[in-house]
Amino acid sequence: MLFEIELEALRDQLDRIDEQICVLLEQRFEITDEVGRLKKSYDQPIDQLSREAQIKQNLTDKLEGYKHLNEILNLYELLFDMSKKSQKNV
Repeated sequence: MLFEIELEALRDQLDRIDEQICVLLEQRFEITDEVGRLKKSYDQPIDQLSREAQIKQNLTDKLEGYKHLNEILNLYELLFDMSKKSQKNV
């Protein structure tokens, strides 16, 4: 019984975090679309690997010592790929 109560409490916390993540991701993709429109209007390439490298380095510096830094960086790789696809489709 205690296990189930503790598990449910943890799952509730995850659900609230997931809601926050979704709101922030929606905001990020809206801005990403604007970046894509701006790049297209100035005939700039969508892929900017130096920017991605800069973001990853900033994260690495800011999150030094985080237990799950590699997982976070992997998520950002996926986020970069999805953002570029979104920018190409605006």
